[in-house]
Amino acid sequence: MNDQSGHLKLDHMKGTLVPVVKLRQGESEVGDATGMSGGERSYTTLALLMSLTNSIDSPFTCMDEFDVYMDEKNRKISVDVMLNVAKELKKRQFVFITPNSIPVNQEDLVINGGPVMIKKLVAPKRMGEE
Repeated sequence: MNDQSGHLKLDHMKGTLVPVVKLRQGESEVGDATGMSGGERSYTTLALLMSLTNSIDSPFTCMDEFDVYMDEKNRKISVDVMLNVAKELKKRQFVFITPNSIPVNQEDLVINGGPVMIKKLVAPKRMGEE
């Protein structure tokens, strides 16, 4: 069960849009991103973007280094969220770029009747490295 929730607080007079999130059961809502860890901010941003994805008419969605500050548990949750969105949006192509490993089960790699491809690139050699 997912105990996380959130909403956006829009203030027309101040011209602000503030995400208000509850990250864990029993904790109060956080309305200021400075009260969150880097991973919590990354997860909140990812959740917002994935919720908006259905409303955006684009043939593809691309996210780069979405999980850099996340711990392994939140990385797994984030990948599950992204795969679920990809399953719902059958005609959209998704590209997720990360320097980390992607924690997925083999059965999750078939979406919309086709395979999900995970490409792992070889780290580039730097000048002076052998």
